[in-house]
Amino acid sequence: MTAVSDDNFGFWNLKEPEEQAFFDHVQSQSLPTICRRCERPVRLMPTKTLCASCISALESGAPASISEYVNSELSCPVLVAQHMSASSAFVLLWAGWASQRLVHAVHRRAAERS
Repeated sequence: MTAVSDDNFGFWNLKEPEEQAFFDHVQSQSLPTICRRCERPVRLMPTKTLCASCISALESGAPASISEYVNSELSCPVLVAQHMSASSAFVLLWAGWASQRLVHAVHRRAAERS
């Protein structure tokens, strides 16, 4: 089994020749572009506009736009650090946003019980 990652579908576990063939097809159809959400350079199939990381984040409830992180109370001075990659900043901000949602949910449940 081979584990690989690409910008279209994220992580793949290639166990069978058919899976490898499909992965190769996806790679051959992918072109260099910029993800419309995170604005990273990625390789996507022409029908896609968002990378797998952004799709996963959206499915988990993250805001539709990265700028919503910067414009919120979760603004983080780490973003201006020149040595930090965009994906690292995204992970930090997403974790902060998700933990804030969790804290609000816990407080809301506690208030409902009282």
